[in-house]
Parts: sequence; C-alpha cells; structure tokens
Amino acid sequence: MSERGSSSPIVVYGAARSGTTYLVQIFNRHPRVHVSDETRIFAWVHDVFRRLTGDERTSYRNREELVDYLRRTLPATVRDFYRELAPDALWWGDKNPHYVHPHNEGCLETVLELWPATRFIHIIRDGRDVVTSGLRGVWKDFESVHRMWTSHLDIGCSFGRALPAAQYFELRYEDLVRDDVEVARAMFDFLGIDFHLRVETFCRNQQERRTPFCTPSRDIRSDVTRSDWVGYLDPAQQARSLDLLGDHLVRFGYATPESLERFREGLGEPEAARRSS
Repeated sequence: MSERGSSSPIVVYGAARSGTTYLVQIFNRHPRVHVSDETRIFAWVHDVFRRLTGDERTSYRNREELVDYLRRTLPATVRDFYRELAPDALWWGDKNPHYVHPHNEGCLETVLELWPATRFIHIIRDGRDVVTSGLRGVWKDFESVHRMWTSHLDIGCSFGRALPAAQYFELRYEDLVRDDVEVARAMFDFLGIDFHLRVETFCRNQQERRTPFCTPSRDIRSDVTRSDWVGYLDPAQQARSLDLLGDHLVRFGYATPESLERFREGLGEPEAARRSS
C-alpha cells in the first residue's frame, strides 16, 4: 500500500434497514478507513454518465470526447475528494442502500467500469425484519417496502455474485449480530486490511450493549437477534407480507415452503382457500 492509499473504493450496499449503517460504524473505527454514510457519490457519477450517453438533449457536440475525458479524470477527482474528507484514510468508500435501487439501475456497473478494482460489501437481512423496520421508519406504504427488499436483493445479488470472489463479500445481518467480532474480522481479511484493536473493541462493546445507529428503531439493547415481525404486523398483514416475500425468503434460506405453509395454517389460512382466492 502506497502512502497515498488505495485508488479504488469500498462500496457498501444492501436493502435499507439491513445493517448498512452498522457496517459503516465498524469500518470507521479503523483509523485508516473512511466509508462515508450515504454521500451517494457513485449514484451521482452514474447519473452523469447515464445522461451524457443516453439523453440526446444533454450534449450535442464533442459528447464522445467529454465522456472519454470524464472516464479518465473523474476517478482521480473522486479519490481527491475523499482525501480532503478524511486525510488519514488509506481505504475509502461510500455506503448507500440505494445503489441497488431500480432507479439507479446500472450504478454498480458504472462504478466497476471506472474503478475496476472496487470491492463490494453486500449485507442481507431477513425480509420480514427489513419491512418491519422500514414501516417503523420512513416507509408508509406497505407494498412498496416489500418491493424495496425484493428488488434490492435481486439487483445486489445478481451483480455481486457475478464478480470474482476477491471483489465481492456477502454477509448476513443475522450472522453479524450473532458474532460481530468474527464477521468483522472476515470482512477486513477480505479487504486485506489489518483488524485494528479499535474495531475489535467496538464490536465487543456492541455485543455487550447495542447502540441504535439508525432511528427510529425498536429496543435492541436486550436481544438484537429477536424478530418483532409477528408482534408488529397483524395476522392479515402477516399473510400479505408472506405473499410478497415468500419466494425470496425460500430462495435465500430464511424459510422453506413447508415452514411458510405451517405458518399460514397457524394464521387460519388453509391452502385450499388461498388457491381459490
């Protein structure tokens, strides 16, 4: 590692309310790492290129020359911005759940084109807990928060799992809060960054007493691993939630067809009635 640090970023993403903010807290305990919290700079860069290359009204003359110039100069400009933002950081990047929002389609591909050595960190959380947390927060529409989880998951995994193993690290929120230290250590090992004592101390302190870094939040001080989906949604909402999430819960290992069927039966929704609806 040179004195000027890495020229390629770390990009942290995942569905909103999946633990991305907590990952930023972990990374930034390291004195030589700075991951900004939703500067969203890569969405801006992507939007610039999308407009220049896809909108005939944006630029008429010298368009190709301008795009080529930006491809050559923007990566260094963004890196210089982070040097001013965090002069002591050798490793840098941004966290934004919505880098995988459908409105930002192609954003991660743009990042990879401009910074080919980018490392991507993708955190996944049980969709039932994501939507419960989202409804407690900024999402007021029941259906849209469910679409947020499934779409972000589809886009994030489709992109990340096609990358070389050295560039993509996927983790589960549930594993992280079950053993913060070891999962954090694995992330830093993946990035080739020493596991600093400040990071380990922070993770151990969180295991003893949790800090809510994203509000509003349920009380996580007693048991962060506990789900409150059943307590927060009424039975009719739970049934609809499973309609919207069920396939993805099974695909990503959070449920089985049999477990979902048993749960539906407990809600008083027999299979025959569902088929006729």
